Amino acid sequence: MHGYTKLVFWMLLLSSSSPYFGHGRPPWPWVFPENGTGGYICDFIGVECWTPNENRVLSLRLGNLGLEGPFPEGLQLCSSMTSLDLSGNKLSGPLPESISGQLSYMTNLDLSNNSFSGGIPVSIANMTYLNTLALQHNQFDGRIPAQLSNLSRLVSFSVTDNSLSGPVPDSLQRFPSANFTGNPWLCGRRWTRSARRGSGCGYTFGLSGFG
Repeated sequence: MHGYTKLVFWMLLLSSSSPYFGHGRPPWPWVFPENGTGGYICDFIGVECWTPNENRVLSLRLGNLGLEGPFPEGLQLCSSMTSLDLSGNKLSGPLPESISGQLSYMTNLDLSNNSFSGGIPVSIANMTYLNTLALQHNQFDGRIPAQLSNLSRLVSFSVTDNSLSGPVPDSLQRFPSANFTGNPWLCGRRWTRSARRGSGCGYTFGLSGFG
């Protein structure tokens, strides 16, 4: 169990890079004892476990740590995790298409303020427990997948300041207009001015905000 837990966290760390890693150590005191008792990782900064005496991760809060590189592949080994905060780092590149399989029990996913690019994976729609999805201040492009309308538990959603285009799925238009600004090619049935030509919308509604 201890070796497996250590593998999980080192895969997480090494699948992304950080200026600190050049010194051979992470930017926070994650020290793996040779014969650690169950639950020792629960004392690591940013780690919350289901119970204090077992190494089963409930959430990771790794915001504003200077992490760089692609989306960490090692997260798929944290199969019981329900909350992930990677906000305010320098992560980049596309999200994995299979993200829902890696994080199937997510209730809160915060990837804001990074440099993620490419399309928003359709498979996020399979993360049926999601309450919060924060994708703002990245470089996502393409359309917002219509399948995200199936996220019936979603209470917070933002894609502010990306490069998204096309229609906003109807069920997502219940969220404030500020959660969609900074995407000049988005349009929807509640916008107040006509959409730009070439936005991919089959109707002309506005860009300034939802009514």
